[in-house]
Amino acid sequence: MARGTLKSLKRTRPDKGGKSSGSGSSGGAAAAASAAAQPGAPAGPGDDLDDIVSWLNCECLVSLLLVGVLAALPFNLQSNDFLHAREGFVTRAEDYYNSGAFDKAAVLYDRAVALEETPEGHLYLAETLAHPDLNRVHEAIRHYTRAAELFDDEDERVGIWKSVGKLYNDIDRPDLAADSYQRVLDSYADGDPTDLAEANLQLGLSLLDGYRFREAVEHLGAVTALKPTNGLAQLSIADTQRDLGNAEAAVQRYRRVMKHRPRDFTALTGLAFTYHGNGSYEKAISTYHKAQAVNPTAPEVEYALRALRNPAADGEKGNNRSGGHGGGQLLRAPPGYVSFLFDLVGKRKSFLENPDPEPRTRPRSLAANTSDAKKADADAAKPEAEAAVGQEDAEEDGATPAVDEESQAAAADVAALETEAAVARARDAMKEFNLIFGIVFKHLVPMIRDFVQDALQMRNIDGWHWLDVLDLGCGSGEVALAFRGLSNRIVGVDISKVAIALSRRTKLYNELHHADFSAVLEVIDASTMDVVTAADSLPYFGDLEGLFASAAAVLRGGGVFAFNLDTLESTSSRRSGGNRPFLLRHTGRWMHSPSYVRELAVVHGFRIVREVALRSEVRDVVWEDGELLASDKLVPVQGAVYVLQKK
Repeated sequence: MARGTLKSLKRTRPDKGGKSSGSGSSGGAAAAASAAAQPGAPAGPGDDLDDIVSWLNCECLVSLLLVGVLAALPFNLQSNDFLHAREGFVTRAEDYYNSGAFDKAAVLYDRAVALEETPEGHLYLAETLAHPDLNRVHEAIRHYTRAAELFDDEDERVGIWKSVGKLYNDIDRPDLAADSYQRVLDSYADGDPTDLAEANLQLGLSLLDGYRFREAVEHLGAVTALKPTNGLAQLSIADTQRDLGNAEAAVQRYRRVMKHRPRDFTALTGLAFTYHGNGSYEKAISTYHKAQAVNPTAPEVEYALRALRNPAADGEKGNNRSGGHGGGQLLRAPPGYVSFLFDLVGKRKSFLENPDPEPRTRPRSLAANTSDAKKADADAAKPEAEAAVGQEDAEEDGATPAVDEESQAAAADVAALETEAAVARARDAMKEFNLIFGIVFKHLVPMIRDFVQDALQMRNIDGWHWLDVLDLGCGSGEVALAFRGLSNRIVGVDISKVAIALSRRTKLYNELHHADFSAVLEVIDASTMDVVTAADSLPYFGDLEGLFASAAAVLRGGGVFAFNLDTLESTSSRRSGGNRPFLLRHTGRWMHSPSYVRELAVVHGFRIVREVALRSEVRDVVWEDGELLASDKLVPVQGAVYVLQKK
């Protein structure tokens, strides 16, 4: 109401008793009647004072009412629009989060933080952004980091840095994950053994993913010194020693795990593969059989045993070109086997390229406080340890090794990675590994590039950048390096996580897929590629029918399919019991007859524009009474590079 309208209001007057009379009282009515009966009566001084008092009373009353309305107005607005306040945003965000509407929850949490910045607000927003349905990881990390800066509570900060470390690992940034877990480790000033062990474990695993092997083993050794029965730390140290070519140290660590868990499938397969990789075939076969007894359906173990078996003993099974796993028949290497193989190759390659990176972490263990932790671990592990019949190094009372023994073992593991000796050992191990597993054909990628250029008549025209290339089994990115000057787009696919990480470092691929490339081929749009390459990838497939069909489907007319194979000679085919189109060799790779490849090319609409023979050597083996024995000799092996063009 406008202030000027107050003058037109009818004012009341007090009666003679000094009491103010209102329009609803009998006194007010009598006074009004008296005034009406004496219209000519003059007004005295008392009447003027009464008018002033009456006016003031009315003015104050109305003003008070107006002030009350105005005072209540913000409250009413806030009540009506309560959901726009910070608490309202948070309440609605929680409802959206609980109902699965994470995108809407994130918007409201963000508005709440904009209204008032609190550590809890950043934390709730980060947790929402990090949810798998949103997967806005980089934004989540930013808000987690800000929450850690605002929190005074050390436990809250530790929890946040653990979450940040996990997110960095999820996006393949193990270097930044290691930094986060180092903060966690530095926060444990009280030296609680359980906390220290867990922090060292996560930090060690992140360092392994970043190929910082020596630092990783230091932290993992701190875990085993604190918690001797921590199987993950023991296995990770064993795997690292195996991957870097230190078979003896790896075997010792695997046995430590099996001392407490004799039927640990991962330890058994790791030990078997260690024996396999250095040519100890009898021990490898025996240990693979133990692993198979634990998990009879593991395809990787079945495949390794099948490769380490005399192919002539398979009779007519090798002629089956269309079967699956029936009757123990595997017509390709299982994805897990190939991944296992090339993860090791990639790690060893990374170590040889950068064996001694600058340290960036500080391991912390508390040897003086490990006795209680070890005793608890010993009590938990005792029943299973007692079940390990025939373990020569098991102590009579079933207790875990002394603190000094574990510390000495950890120190020995670190010493085994001293740069000069470790590099020499890893280089020798890589050479022998390649001979045993048949990874012996060199310079394949430059050869494939030259042949593709010839087929497409593209010699000396780098810079056109018009080819769409699909690289099957991309490894460390050699194809991208060779074809970048010719390509518009390069898509890489590999089953090995380590290979994908190495390819990502090149920053030359437009897309990278960590997957089985036979599955990826099925989902790529038809007629979208100009070149499909498979450098040293197809020898892990026996039956090539599906791969040829898929390659033909994704290629445009005139497109090129370039690959290499191990050659199955006619004499080898006859010795193995018939004219087979493909045969599994003891290296774990398949040999293919040239006639089989030519037949598939015709069936799927290709013409062969190049077929070039390759020659190399592999480690020889000797079969005695059905058992596979290593030989000191090297024997010739043949292969071929094929370039097929779609008609």
